[in-house]
Amino acid sequence: MTSTSFMESTALEITMSWKTVLVTGCTSGIGEALALQLADHKPKKMWIVARSQRKADSMQATLKTKGVESQILLANLDAPGEILQAVQTVVASGELHLVVSN
Repeated sequence: MTSTSFMESTALEITMSWKTVLVTGCTSGIGEALALQLADHKPKKMWIVARSQRKADSMQATLKTKGVESQILLANLDAPGEILQAVQTVVASGELHLVVSN
């Protein structure tokens, strides 16, 4: 059996060109891997939710090289007040189709 990624193994072709996605913890580890795989499917926009501005900037630069528009949302999701503020910011943007909570 060969190893394939989740996105490659799905039988359903995912059209992401009109979708806005949000990925938490996407500056390292599993979250980063998921964000990069999603970026390969060219979503309309990706929200980068991270605690570190430096790491978020790096992910944003990587996404830009893949042709994906992104928005940084700095938040510590261990803090209830920051969760509420993050949700309000995303809701105010008007659209969100997929959330990956890592």
